[in-house]
Amino acid sequence: LIRDLDRLLLDLPRFPRLGVSRLLITGGEPTLVSGLPGLIRAARAAGFEDIELQTTARRFADPDYRATMTTPTGALPDRAFVSFYAIDLEAYQVIARVPAGLDERFAGLGALLDLGVPVQINFLMLRANLPELTRFVDEVHRRYGDRVRSLTFSAVAPFSLAWTHREQIPRLSELAGPLAEALDRARELGYEALIPSGCSLPRCVLPAHEAHFLSGSDDPSSASMGKSKPAACRRCRHDATCPGVWDRYRELYGDDELTPVSEP
Repeated sequence: LIRDLDRLLLDLPRFPRLGVSRLLITGGEPTLVSGLPGLIRAARAAGFEDIELQTTARRFADPDYRATMTTPTGALPDRAFVSFYAIDLEAYQVIARVPAGLDERFAGLGALLDLGVPVQINFLMLRANLPELTRFVDEVHRRYGDRVRSLTFSAVAPFSLAWTHREQIPRLSELAGPLAEALDRARELGYEALIPSGCSLPRCVLPAHEAHFLSGSDDPSSASMGKSKPAACRRCRHDATCPGVWDRYRELYGDDELTPVSEP
């Protein structure tokens, strides 16, 4: 999360010396930070081996912006994480509350792929876009084919604007069916389809799709702060690795949907 770029540039070299090899650049939209190319170059020079950029990808649709990331060399991330929450403009405008930008996201993602940057695409699930999940998988395949290898599906977290518009936070039972269908479609098309543990979607919601869930040890976003689970979850075979659900989700909908999974 870029807050003080000058301080960050000064601190960067000490992290690889402490054994830190991965840098995740996120927070708001990093490509709006004018010093981003210099930051990535400095991180690479400091010894970071894996630099990931979480971005809307919109600015990569602009050739002039791409030039700042490629000349001189060394400013492209090792990989990018790009989130979507709609595949048609009308839905995008309603959810994003901005008049445009969807086409730029798709174009920017394609530009990243053209530059040789591996991209993981994430679909952020809201109540309004659940009917689009499988269509989104098909749209990714139509646009990018096998140039994209991995898709993730994340449930919206109950914070910030999502909490203000909490009617868009779906119940776990609501998203289970559409998500299962999308996971099956992704697998048919040859994509790796994953559910990050950090989004607080527990395995008990989709017990037949457990293989798609990242474990906490594989997912750096899986911190348990602000999450909990009822006492009944102690009987679940996933208790040790499941971070639970957001406290605010339990406040909103209770625990009725959380059912312990028995040993096979």
